[in-house]
Amino acid sequence: MRRPLWQQISQQGNAAEDDPFPWSIADVITLLLIFFILLYVNASATSRPVEPSATNGAGAGAAGETADDHLRDEVTRFMSQRTEQGFSVRWDHTRPVFVLGERITFEQGRAELLDDFGPTLQRIAGFLASQSGYHILVTGHSDDTPIQTAGFPSNWELSAARAAAVVRFLCENGVDPRLVSIRGYGEYKPLYANSSIENRQANRRVEITLTRETD
Repeated sequence: MRRPLWQQISQQGNAAEDDPFPWSIADVITLLLIFFILLYVNASATSRPVEPSATNGAGAGAAGETADDHLRDEVTRFMSQRTEQGFSVRWDHTRPVFVLGERITFEQGRAELLDDFGPTLQRIAGFLASQSGYHILVTGHSDDTPIQTAGFPSNWELSAARAAAVVRFLCENGVDPRLVSIRGYGEYKPLYANSSIENRQANRRVEITLTRETD
């Protein structure tokens, strides 16, 4: 017996719902679509140019150079260009300390700068003035030989007067006076034991130390 048309259509619809094949094809197509979308997003992200960070270039080089590294490079370059052998540099951690020996700066027991040292100290002043963001500490030192004169009752006065003479020269040659301070240590911070003529001569010195203003 032939069934009505509406029953035939209803049975076809039910068969389609029971058959999982059409649904699996749809799922595969959906997964493929998601896969290609993810590929596109990933390709777009990796091809986008990287913006330079805000810290690069402001006090640090493109290779990650720090301010301390930059100062060390500058000091090394400056010292390599010098022709005088009367002064040297040592490092107190990251701080450069320029050591000016008495032999080229002062007569023994006096605090007037020697004229021959003027050009060298002028070059040092130019270098110090070119370094921004640093404080300049100038310290005078002596050996342990007692001194008692009308001008210098002790080694403290002598060492402080020598530091002041260096500071006055630096400030007359471009160094900002607001960035400079003076200390006189006398014989109390020697580089070497005062056990020989050579050691005592090395202890009679003026030192110029660069420190960051934030230190």
